[in-house]
Amino acid sequence: QETPMPDNPRQPHRPPQEPYRSVVSASEAARIARCREATILHAINDGHLPAHRLTAGGRWRIIRDDLTAWLRRPTRSRGDA
Repeated sequence: QETPMPDNPRQPHRPPQEPYRSVVSASEAARIARCREATILHAINDGHLPAHRLTAGGRWRIIRDDLTAWLRRPTRSRGDA
């Protein structure tokens, strides 16, 4: 879907915000999950929590639905100690 350009050419073009709300960083995920960021990173590295890097060596991005699903799992299957 193409985003229409603003009426005022001097106004910067901003993409719609909704798609970005569904993706969170590891630190935001930790805040939502009420845990340490290290816990989120361990879950990602151990393959328990799906995450993506947009660039090589970039920060992890987590789809909010994946985070919600991970949080709903029993503690042992989340990879927690």
